[in-house]
Amino acid sequence: MFVAEFFLTQTPADNVAAVYSDFLERFPTLEAIAEAREDELAEIIEPLGFYNMRTQALVQIASTHDRLPSEQQELMELPRVGRYVTNATLCFARGDQPPVLDRTSKGCIAVSSVISGLNRSLASSSSLSVCYLMNLVRTISLYWILVRSFAKQNHSVASVSPTSTVSTLKR
Repeated sequence: MFVAEFFLTQTPADNVAAVYSDFLERFPTLEAIAEAREDELAEIIEPLGFYNMRTQALVQIASTHDRLPSEQQELMELPRVGRYVTNATLCFARGDQPPVLDRTSKGCIAVSSVISGLNRSLASSSSLSVCYLMNLVRTISLYWILVRSFAKQNHSVASVSPTSTVSTLKR
């Protein structure tokens, strides 16, 4: 979960989905990352952008930790890991309920607050609904990455589509 959130920072979900399962297959543990050459890491995550910074951060994390920290403050102290990646990791991996708001959602709330302050008649629950929907889309994107990764590992990528995934999740 951490790797998915770490990769999703400033990166479209489709780009992450394209490399996620290959990355986990080649580097399933922090030990594997620590033992890898930096150019190997950079090569596989290059399509995500910011690959040099991400590579350096992953190497630093892997060389200083046997396991990922499980507490919020310790996670936030990792290189290139902010509040959103920390809270999303704790939320999706452990079921904790920290606030999971990315920059877009925060901006949406800020705009909603400004509109509310300027003209209460313009403000409605629809502004916050947009924020909720944006977080929902982000969550669905993350699950889609995980579903595609799982399907790829089971050699059945062609049988997985957003429609089949949604209908399966409804059951």
